[in-house]
Amino acid sequence: MADSSDFKLKTMLFDVHKLAARFYHYILYKTTAGKEALTYLKKRGLSDRIIHRFGLGFAPDRWDSLLRFAQRKGIGPNILLKAGLVTHRQDDNGYYDRFRGRIIFPIFDLTGRVIGFGGRTLKGLGPKYLNSPETPLFNKSSTLYGFNFARGTIRKKQQAIIVEGYMDVITAHQFGLEQTVACLGTALTERQAYLLRQQAEEVFIAFDADVAGENATWRGLDVLRSAGCQVRVAPLPEGDDPDLFLRSKGAAAFQNEILQKAVPVSEYRLKQILSRYNLQDRQEMLQCLHQSLLVLAEISDNLERDEYIRLLAGKFSVSEEALRLELKKLRQKYYRSTDSINIKAKRGQNNSIIQVLDEGHDSVVKAAERQLVAIMVRDMGKIDVIKQHLQPEDFNCELYRGIVQQLFELTEQEKERRTNSSWLLSVVSGREEHRLISEIFLEEPVEEEQATKIIADCIKTIKIKQLQRQKDVLEKAMKSLGNNKSGSMENLLKQWWEIRKREQELYRSGEGED
Repeated sequence: MADSSDFKLKTMLFDVHKLAARFYHYILYKTTAGKEALTYLKKRGLSDRIIHRFGLGFAPDRWDSLLRFAQRKGIGPNILLKAGLVTHRQDDNGYYDRFRGRIIFPIFDLTGRVIGFGGRTLKGLGPKYLNSPETPLFNKSSTLYGFNFARGTIRKKQQAIIVEGYMDVITAHQFGLEQTVACLGTALTERQAYLLRQQAEEVFIAFDADVAGENATWRGLDVLRSAGCQVRVAPLPEGDDPDLFLRSKGAAAFQNEILQKAVPVSEYRLKQILSRYNLQDRQEMLQCLHQSLLVLAEISDNLERDEYIRLLAGKFSVSEEALRLELKKLRQKYYRSTDSINIKAKRGQNNSIIQVLDEGHDSVVKAAERQLVAIMVRDMGKIDVIKQHLQPEDFNCELYRGIVQQLFELTEQEKERRTNSSWLLSVVSGREEHRLISEIFLEEPVEEEQATKIIADCIKTIKIKQLQRQKDVLEKAMKSLGNNKSGSMENLLKQWWEIRKREQELYRSGEGED
């Protein structure tokens, strides 16, 4: 079966990555080839304990070190190629090691298994950092570096710190900031945001000032906010990164001077916009005001928006009423409804072109659907809990809907079984369904104490999206009636407000019920 072969391939890849990590770590500590790299890491302030904890290593500056080592262990180049550890030679005549002359940072999944590597050049040859390519195990957009070590602390503190690089994470953990992770790139994805939101609400972004101002960073922050995170920006002084700051000033200074001075995303964006314009020049002042109002247009909370309106009114010496009128025009122009829609400034020829994107939330809903499927697959006792609130047709993704339909049809005796992948694959049909179930059994199950909250959050997310779709249908129907004041319009409005009320109740509740 294809699904069985996929499972076997992933098992082999896990074994290969584990072996490669041990090889690189041995080279770092036990050979002359790794001496320079180990000296470099010690000069960067890393202790032996933290180096061992994160499994750091070194790839010798040779074309075939890992290739030869693997061959001695009976591992051929084809599986190394699938693992992203070797590359085809240009003439297609053989293979060579992907990582050469680099300090190696193993990348782990949630359970602590190695799924990929990052490599930092030691002598400045080639790109500074080189990561594993996408493989059956490694997907950069679904992975947070250090999350396997940080998850417990994030949950305990209800707080996460996101930094930019491997060394930032490792140094932060050495200094006791064990709620720190990196996103393997400045733009966070929906999947990464969902992983964080499962554990905590508050997220600090601690990038250096240049990175914190990049458009990719803002897109990631929008994704975090869409997932329900309270995001605060904690930019470091110019020229600093978390690694350098912690080594020079320590954890207490990082807490007092960086984290405690962090500000909400909107406030930080407004400060950045204000700093870019000469407010003594009328044209620049108007451009600055326009850009500032675009930031306010993204804020769904009325009280927060009003606070910033008062701030801008004082800054630009204009009336609050005038700003509210301009803001209303923007929101009417770029919003399809009064609900929150992401507005993102897309820099173009005049640097003020606005692109309205209603994205992100659908991805969060799909992630919620998958999480519920995973919980039921790993613990069939949860099927009846979820069944009380949702039906298969409530799942928008066809694949998930098909699995849920089959899980809901299991008998009570079948649901009482201790779940294993072989048995479940025998009772659930469908190739794609089998592939997903195999994937789920390679992942870490949700911890029991977190399951109830996660189930409630996922149900709530799905139900809110359903209500929003119903509102969209009613709004289109009302629009088609135009200014018609007939009973049909009155009835549609009544339905819209009833749905709106249910939606608000869900937003305020901690449960996934109507």
